Amino acid sequence: MNEVIIASVFPTLWQLYTSINEQLCNFFINNIVKCRKRFTQMLLLYLIGTTPSETLNLGPVLQCNRKTMWMKKRSSEWWERIVLKHFSDCDWNENFRMSKSSFLWLCDQLRNRLLPCENYVKTREPVSVEKQVAITLYFLGSCAEYRVVANAFGVHKSTVWKCVHRVVNTINSVLMDSCVNMPNSVECDDISFQYEKTTHIPNLIGAIDGTHIPILPPADGYRDFVNRKGWPSMILQAVVDHSYRFRNINCKSPGSSHDAAVFQQSVLFKQQEQLIPKVPIYVVHELLLPICFRNVLI
Repeated sequence: MNEVIIASVFPTLWQLYTSINEQLCNFFINNIVKCRKRFTQMLLLYLIGTTPSETLNLGPVLQCNRKTMWMKKRSSEWWERIVLKHFSDCDWNENFRMSKSSFLWLCDQLRNRLLPCENYVKTREPVSVEKQVAITLYFLGSCAEYRVVANAFGVHKSTVWKCVHRVVNTINSVLMDSCVNMPNSVECDDISFQYEKTTHIPNLIGAIDGTHIPILPPADGYRDFVNRKGWPSMILQAVVDHSYRFRNINCKSPGSSHDAAVFQQSVLFKQQEQLIPKVPIYVVHELLLPICFRNVLI
């Protein structure tokens, strides 16, 4: 009776009330259904884990339609049967830019960080550490498209993308500090001796120069990344010793920057007192660099 009076006196308010009441009822009903499904799943998992299979009757459950999964057929025969079993050191250097022994050493250094996680849904075998590293080296060494690398190793191109980024980030975090560093006093003596034998320049411990790495530049500030050759890039400045080993790198400047500006922004310039021993030694460069750097030989 009261509901009829309210509906006749306040029709708008009554419509709002009934609408809210209906929404609340639907909300609680849906939640109850979800809770029941969740409880049933948890109970089933518990019974499977604690009850012997011969006494557990799962007939009604297993009679439901099973979901299927479609996978495209892929082949990794080239990697598994050709590369791993028949490649010589020359083949390894040509395709992966390093010998097989160096490849295995690199895999051992990165193994703890690259081990694949356990898959609870079994589809394909996880990509091994060796295969992840090989995919990355092949991609970086050949500059091939993701699709080409994927077909060679029998994976999807999205897997190639994941492997490349994961391995590169792991190398940067695990090996950067230990492998890319300026020589100490003892190393400087050996490097300068080796340099003097080939260049006849005494007290030389490195050569510094730069190269342009092609990029897809941001729309904002596009012109800052266009180098003197007319295409967008980032500048990599590097110091190498007599054995072509990278001793210091800097890759923070857009392609339009001058070599001197790149050098002044680098850690090598800002921390030269800490990075280079205080002996009469030099780093050689073919172009003009700031004269305030005490160890540059033009």
